[in-house]
Amino acid sequence: AEEDAEIAQQVKEIQKSKQENSEEQEEYEARVTAQMTAADYEAVETLRALQGASKERQRSVGLSS
Repeated sequence: AEEDAEIAQQVKEIQKSKQENSEEQEEYEARVTAQMTAADYEAVETLRALQGASKERQRSVGLSS
């Protein structure tokens, strides 16, 4: 009976550890997603600026797209 109680306690500790790791993993993934979203937004803005500059150059030399 004492051995069963010890095993049950170990199982509880393992489950708690797994839960904590899962929560940490979720937090990490949320942070990475937020960073990627910000980086993607910045990349889109940069591409739009470059496209705008390219169109301006084409207009200034008489090319049309």
